[in-house]
Amino acid sequence: MTFISKGKRILLLQRCGQAADIGGRINRILVAAVLLSSSTFFRAVAASPTPPSAVVLFDGHCNLCQGLTQFLLPRDPAGHFRLGSLQSAAGLALLAQHGIRPVEAGGPDSLVLLPAGGGPPLLHSAAALGILRRLGGGWGLLGHVGGVVPRAWADAVYRWIARHRYAWFGRTEACWLPQPEWANRFL
Repeated sequence: MTFISKGKRILLLQRCGQAADIGGRINRILVAAVLLSSSTFFRAVAASPTPPSAVVLFDGHCNLCQGLTQFLLPRDPAGHFRLGSLQSAAGLALLAQHGIRPVEAGGPDSLVLLPAGGGPPLLHSAAALGILRRLGGGWGLLGHVGGVVPRAWADAVYRWIARHRYAWFGRTEACWLPQPEWANRFL
């Protein structure tokens, strides 16, 4: 049996107290007892695993999209994002797994966000805003403010930029190679 520290037990009891406040003290004690007696819960708290990573799939030929990866990596030191090209074998497999057509078959051609925890894939402006929200801080605030714009309008602006991205930012046949410390963040 694994034991957790006193500090984590106190935090857990506080959370149980907040969650079961309507039932009074007896309910809080029962909820805490059930959670603390669960060996699965003990292992999960003691192990403190890193949260699963969201996956950002981008157009590997687009300089703007590659610039996005260079923007994301230093702003995500905890590694909440894994990155991959839409055209790569891993990217194509993830698209198929989520029921999304590949670029050649009319699927998304610029940006896809596959949230951690198995939520629905986010495309177009929803993907861009979702990435900003997950970065937190000022970027997260910008992502939330951008979410106020009606989705049809945001997607129209996103598609307009996506349609002109090669003309404005250029196109490359090879993906940007990350610094060695970031190599494990790519699929």
